[in-house]
Amino acid sequence: MTTDKNRVHIEYLADSMFGNPEEIFPKALKNARSSKIDELRKTHPNLLIICPAPKDWNDFDWKTRLQIQCYLDDEESDGFVKILFAEQSTLTPSKDVLDGLFKDGFSTSFPIEKNGISYISSMETYDIYEKIKQKLDVDAVRHVAEDLHDAGYNFIQYHPNGNTLRLQNSEGFNYSLMRGKTFAETKSQAQKIFEVDLQNISDLNFNFKDQIGISNALRFKFNDPKDLFPYDVNILVGSNGTGKSFLMQEMIKDLLGKNEEDHYGFLNKSNSNINCLIAVSYSPFENYPADSKDSRLIYKHFGFSKESVNTFSLAGGKEDAARNLVQCLIDDKDYGDTKNWLAKLQTMESTLKIEKNSDKFGINFDYVAVEVKSSVDVEDFFVEKKCDTKWHFKHEEHLYIVLSSDSTDSLNDKTIKQHLISSSGVVFLKNKAKTEVDPPVEYELVSLSSGQKIYSQIIICILGAIERNSLIFLDEPELFLHPALEITLIGMLKEVLRITDSKAIVATHSVVTVREIPRACVHVLAKEGNSIFVNRPPFETFGGDIQRIASYVFGSEAVSNPYEKWLAEKRKEFTPEELIEKLGNDITEELMVKIYATKGK
Repeated sequence: MTTDKNRVHIEYLADSMFGNPEEIFPKALKNARSSKIDELRKTHPNLLIICPAPKDWNDFDWKTRLQIQCYLDDEESDGFVKILFAEQSTLTPSKDVLDGLFKDGFSTSFPIEKNGISYISSMETYDIYEKIKQKLDVDAVRHVAEDLHDAGYNFIQYHPNGNTLRLQNSEGFNYSLMRGKTFAETKSQAQKIFEVDLQNISDLNFNFKDQIGISNALRFKFNDPKDLFPYDVNILVGSNGTGKSFLMQEMIKDLLGKNEEDHYGFLNKSNSNINCLIAVSYSPFENYPADSKDSRLIYKHFGFSKESVNTFSLAGGKEDAARNLVQCLIDDKDYGDTKNWLAKLQTMESTLKIEKNSDKFGINFDYVAVEVKSSVDVEDFFVEKKCDTKWHFKHEEHLYIVLSSDSTDSLNDKTIKQHLISSSGVVFLKNKAKTEVDPPVEYELVSLSSGQKIYSQIIICILGAIERNSLIFLDEPELFLHPALEITLIGMLKEVLRITDSKAIVATHSVVTVREIPRACVHVLAKEGNSIFVNRPPFETFGGDIQRIASYVFGSEAVSNPYEKWLAEKRKEFTPEELIEKLGNDITEELMVKIYATKGK
């Protein structure tokens, strides 16, 4: 818990405290303010001073910007905060409201306790909050946010401040405090900074109509604390043409507020606790929404096709992967010390890499890298200008920076992001060094199959995009993957979902995937005419029999193999003994049993 010693005292210094602002000289005002700060620091070692900004910042005539000076023992930093008051208009800057409160007897200390005063604030950046958290603790930064009625902190509270909640719908809030920001991004940043546990994503009910207008429902089960089975992943499974991908796209549109029908869609989406939507589809024939500019949710799409821009691009997957790998680095650097943080780069490495003496499927590599502009001094990509040759290299005049869980602390993530050449994608490397003692680093580029490329892009994009309380839509990931990679992907997905309190809905044809999911989370889509029916298997699918699952989901024909038809034809010609003799040494014990079990001559 935060002690008084760790609390940050917040004080407003009005210009009118030091005389008539129109008569006092700027230098004299600065000296008087410094003397007051020195006096306050004697009793408050951790001090946040708010005062008028040197110049009024104008946001569509709203002037809410104030200057911050933060003192944490001997460490000093500064920044800006915007504070909006109830009943404030464009005619009255926030500093004038505060000066008026001071004249009316406001003590100048936050929170403002004066009756009838409502206000909300927004830091221009979260750098000040980060410094307070690092120097003191997370409780200290929460107290500052509470005292300032911080908007981001308000977004993630179970019971937000009612007065500030009303201010969130005001013109001044939208035009000034949230200028250049989105609700979803602010909420996501606040959750990471303040480490407030969000409520779990609730079970979801999705109502839809089939092609002839018959209503149906999908009931997604995500939580059951009494059951040991993992319910983080729900799947849609069924034959081609049953509408799995179409339903996924309709669900996303509804969550983004693009559904125009009142009686269809998610019934409880406003209370679902979803923070971020991620759609992953590498099918060239599906068109997912490309953005969510008007949504209160973060939305990210990865794949070849995007509906709103009507484009198809194979290069898009490479660029998405490169940008999201850098985002993994940024997140690990910014939030690596956060409680229960998902170590993104480390997770990427352990998921994609083939370990020594292991039969695990994956990619045989040592490191991954991204290309950056070679015109930039290589030292600029490192924090202390000390660039270990292990973490960068040149190949055919192209400059690459190695992104590893071991190199995180030494890399300058902002410079890498600024000068990233995303069109080069993510590069996989092997160290060609032969010696064991202090080997020189000499990298060679690893060539990937098409399946490995898609697999790595899916993994990296999910890790880079995922936020706390994300809902991931994954459309037919098995399209390019070996069954062993399918299992690895689902295993990684479950672990990432668990750590981030997130959920996933997966559309699939893969019985291997179905076997990894409890029956309560398996939704079998069947089509009769133009009507779609949704059923759950009458038996437990988690760890179940592949043949039984395939027979139920796709019908008995799905498990009838071509060799069985060939065998039936041969049994019309030969007795079991004759057929076995003709096959000779090529026969297996299993086939011998099948021959005797097949009716024929």
